[in-house]
Amino acid sequence: AVQALMICPEQSNIVIDYFKKSFDYGTPTKNAEIAGRVADSAIQLLNNNKIDQQKKKDFFDFASEKASKAVEENPLDFRNRLYWSSFLNQGSAFFGGNDNVLLKEADKVLADSEKLAPRKQLLYLEWGRVKSRLGDQNGAVEKFKAAVDLNTNVEETRWRLASAYVRAGRTAEGEAEAAEARRILAESNSQAKINAASELDLALAFKEKGLADKELEIMKNILANKDSLSDSYILIKLAEEFAGKGDKESAIAAARRVAEVNPSLQADTDKFIGQLGGH
Repeated sequence: AVQALMICPEQSNIVIDYFKKSFDYGTPTKNAEIAGRVADSAIQLLNNNKIDQQKKKDFFDFASEKASKAVEENPLDFRNRLYWSSFLNQGSAFFGGNDNVLLKEADKVLADSEKLAPRKQLLYLEWGRVKSRLGDQNGAVEKFKAAVDLNTNVEETRWRLASAYVRAGRTAEGEAEAAEARRILAESNSQAKINAASELDLALAFKEKGLADKELEIMKNILANKDSLSDSYILIKLAEEFAGKGDKESAIAAARRVAEVNPSLQADTDKFIGQLGGH
């Protein structure tokens, strides 16, 4: 297994061969551990643009078989079920198809998992994500609410529920949850000014519901704290959203911060700013 992890992922056939040898030596418990590593490798492979689609599909199918078998051979192990559902959720973006059978399978796995671990917060967090991607926003609210109820002082869980409320059209409840998340952040970490990733997700939820004013208010707040941000993805998304709204000044401010935190993107940033008429 270690040799498999050391091989260049583009040589996927060799990687699979090493993993197969590893499984030959294993027991159900040990094989479940290796299956988790195979699943992680498969998700990394899917995000590698240098690898052709057929290799990705072959590796995904192999990982899917092993992760599924780990659940089958260790029916009382909650962790394997959670790993399996997370793998299906992530893989669905690549191989789900129009009716997204992988997400539906993940939903079923999590429903079965609830019988084993009805008080696991991680279960409901993963389940809420699956429900949301299936388009069942009220179902997502139900699962994220269950996660919050198990521990009301976890900031990230509050954010998930806030965005789910907004996507379900329950704006007032979403704003109330966001306020609680911000309160918990302020009390638990006096140095942290903002949870930019969660704020951005909330802003995009408002956008999806056609509430542009609320989206813009949140994005302006994120931009006001740009000097404390180091995640280039958030800043890029922020710049794109402002540009799409015709707010060139804000878009340029976010773009300049992108180049500051990731100098390798300087050329792309200059091009973006140039297209907006900036310097």
